[in-house]
Amino acid sequence: MPTETKQENLVGNIYGSRISKNGKWLNLIIAFKLHGEEKKITCPVKIDETEDKPFAIIKEISEDGLKRAAICGVKVYEDRKEPPKQEEAISDDLPF
Repeated sequence: MPTETKQENLVGNIYGSRISKNGKWLNLIIAFKLHGEEKKITCPVKIDETEDKPFAIIKEISEDGLKRAAICGVKVYEDRKEPPKQEEAISDDLPF
């Protein structure tokens, strides 16, 4: 009988970012804790608009001279609270 494993939901924070060497990607540095240990990963996001994937827009802020990025096109999913209802078959729709 297989043992049940407890899945840990990780929550990360954007630690920082930088533009890739070729200038086509914004590399987000995401910090999170795993089993009490601080970890960092890099998440690349394409710069400039794409049709079906998230993308970054880089803007220059003149006040402090720093560049700022906006991440766009991220799909948002909602958790289902209950399973979808099954429709009852109507006798007229039956193939026999």
